Amino acid sequence: MVARSGYFHRLHEKILNAFDRKVLRKIYAPVLDNGQWQKRCNYEMYRLYKEMELTRNIRLRILQWVGRVRRMKDERVAKKAMKGY
Repeated sequence: MVARSGYFHRLHEKILNAFDRKVLRKIYAPVLDNGQWQKRCNYEMYRLYKEMELTRNIRLRILQWVGRVRRMKDERVAKKAMKGY
């Protein structure tokens, strides 16, 4: 079961990253190249956007939140929820 959960985790990451690129493609419209409209490549979009991938950003925010919760007092609801009480 552990292997499957890792598989689904990676699958959800791929889906989120694909959605992120789809939104960026709408924001950064195609470019006219030699009289033909060309879609931008993934690296071009991320270079223009100047931000990290969505899933990487989410992971970073989760780690920041966990750090905050670890510093809380044990009576706080968030700390109890993280510990599973």
